[in-house]
Amino acid sequence: MNQIISKNINKHLIISLIFSLIPLSLIIGTLALNLNIILFIIINLIFFKKEIFKRKYSDIDKLIIIFFIFILFTGIFNTIENYYFGDREYIYLPGIPMAGDANYDFTILIKTIAFMRYLFVYLIIRFLIEKNYLKFNLFFFSSAFFCFFVCLDVIFQFFVGVDIFGFESPTPRKLSGPFHDELIAGGYIQRFSLFLLFLFPVFLKINNKHVSYFLSFFLLSLILISILISGNRIPFVLFMITIFLIMISEKELRKHILLITTFVVIIFASLYFFNKEIKINFKHFFRQSAIILKVVNPVNLFTDYKFDRTNLPEHFDEFESFYDTWLMNKFIGGGVRAFRLNCPKRKNIYLGPTPKASERGTCNTHPHNYYLEIMTELGLVGTAIFLLIISKIVWFYVFKGSLFKNYIIPRKIEVPFFMLFFAEIFPFKTSGSFFTSFNSTFIFIVLAVTVALINKRKT
Repeated sequence: MNQIISKNINKHLIISLIFSLIPLSLIIGTLALNLNIILFIIINLIFFKKEIFKRKYSDIDKLIIIFFIFILFTGIFNTIENYYFGDREYIYLPGIPMAGDANYDFTILIKTIAFMRYLFVYLIIRFLIEKNYLKFNLFFFSSAFFCFFVCLDVIFQFFVGVDIFGFESPTPRKLSGPFHDELIAGGYIQRFSLFLLFLFPVFLKINNKHVSYFLSFFLLSLILISILISGNRIPFVLFMITIFLIMISEKELRKHILLITTFVVIIFASLYFFNKEIKINFKHFFRQSAIILKVVNPVNLFTDYKFDRTNLPEHFDEFESFYDTWLMNKFIGGGVRAFRLNCPKRKNIYLGPTPKASERGTCNTHPHNYYLEIMTELGLVGTAIFLLIISKIVWFYVFKGSLFKNYIIPRKIEVPFFMLFFAEIFPFKTSGSFFTSFNSTFIFIVLAVTVALINKRKT
């Protein structure tokens, strides 16, 4: 009997350790992350086999399974259509190899099948939480530690010019920290910040109220400063949105909302007025936001308003290129990662000083917004399913349990996952590609944990 219990404990520990290595894998790179995910899937399939799939599925589970089935369908359909009926015109674009011919191999289908691993990730996490096999303390400790590490590394790079590994940032306006030439340090900190802030209230309780307040303000300051000096503006905005939502929904913090708001304003103002790069970075951000708001408003959308394209941010061209690309496959989309292939073939919508070259040059690998990308890759049907999944999660969380409730365990575990999920699917932001390993891993982890904890609370 003791041997059986010990064997089960070892299984659960191994699984939890592999799961807790994901924050480190995200720092190391895509290869390490994919190996981690594959190992996580294989180990669980070896340990639990069919047991993972033999359980009662909730409505959200069924919608997510339908979402992945549709992804597979559109990948197969587009591969067949492009291979047998596509136009073999070759278009060369710098930085976008084989923009014409790539449609006629099995690139889309291969990427679609590879993306199906996240369905396994979702189902496995749901199973592990339902059976109480996943040790959240290890994941919280790991996430908090590596978030803390990236914060310190970015601050070190800010003062010294290189991070602790000797990496220089590719641009003086933004800092990369341990990510070498990828300017995603601020995004990483924002994604794992709440695990650092919630670590002590959930797993390392401090009885002394003054010490607890000091530690909370210290960690909040560290995160704010790190994101600000990293130069990543959207992660800063998302972090502030999640903090604000937590403050208004948590009874204990609500009475400190004025103090915390003042504290945040002082930190931001200090860095903004005393650091040239941060001031330039955020002035540019405010100016770009104002221009976009001026152009994208109901009056202009329903009139023949002619705007000056020369002052528009570069992301606007990428957002705009989405529309004609989406029109090519309105209902089921072009398939996973097909935007880079279809965008160069769309109908011209703007002929600039160098007609085709400059117009085609607005194409990127993705349209820099999750929802626009899903619309082009999965069409109206895939987007509708995705929105339904999000709506059901948000509706249940807001109206059926967690919001405006006292945060007792396990609710304190649920809060950071939901808030990070909400920040991740926030519609009015620029973003990387929904279908990359880095983003998809984080999205489906927080999605799976949020759904699992909500469903566990329901039962």
